[in-house]
Amino acid sequence: MGGARISLQPQHPLSRTAPEKSSVKETPMMRQFHAAKRQHPDALLFFRMGDFFELFFEDAKVAAKELGLSLTARDKEKKVPMAGVPAKAMESYLMRLVRAGHTVAICDQVQDPRDAVGIVDREIVRVVSPGTLVDDDSLAGDEPLFVLAASPCEDGLVGLAWADMTTGSFRCTSTKAERIGEELARIGPAELVLPDIHESDGSEAIDGMRNLAWHAVAAVRALVETARAVRLVVDKCIP
Repeated sequence: MGGARISLQPQHPLSRTAPEKSSVKETPMMRQFHAAKRQHPDALLFFRMGDFFELFFEDAKVAAKELGLSLTARDKEKKVPMAGVPAKAMESYLMRLVRAGHTVAICDQVQDPRDAVGIVDREIVRVVSPGTLVDDDSLAGDEPLFVLAASPCEDGLVGLAWADMTTGSFRCTSTKAERIGEELARIGPAELVLPDIHESDGSEAIDGMRNLAWHAVAAVRALVETARAVRLVVDKCIP
């Protein structure tokens, strides 16, 4: 799905990790990294380098904190933070990041290094978000895994459509923008998808999308705070 994606996991409801600007001279490999990052600027980018998947810049800082990794640097001036995970163990690290509410894009080598002239070819081969983590080991019993899309309609209504990525079931409805929080609480999606806003869409469409985004973000934050409060009570009251 296109558009802005909001995870409804409690730890990081709004995660944006666009690459930082660096004064360090770019190598061909780092240009390749930035090209891949531009395809998925809101995702943590796992960039394959030999036997490791490396993360750079803000992605590296986030992964180091979430996964307990050592944060190093690729350059002597330490302007390019770097953290990595072994390729063989990548899936377990990936699962931990997605469960924490992050979207992860995997940029893998698609060419045998022995056949490469210059740097090896790499491509985005997989993108995993909280609503699309469907591996058997990651699913919580029989709980549905809904991805919900919302879009403003006429008369101040908001169209909602959601699908369970594990079963293929699909449902849709409409509601008022100010009641989207109630619908999110009722449906319990793992991920919310909002359409992009473009200047060419017209002022009415832009205003409708801003109104929807405001209510959606407010609802997500309220749900996150509720989840944190419940977790705190459970931790304190249950031995």
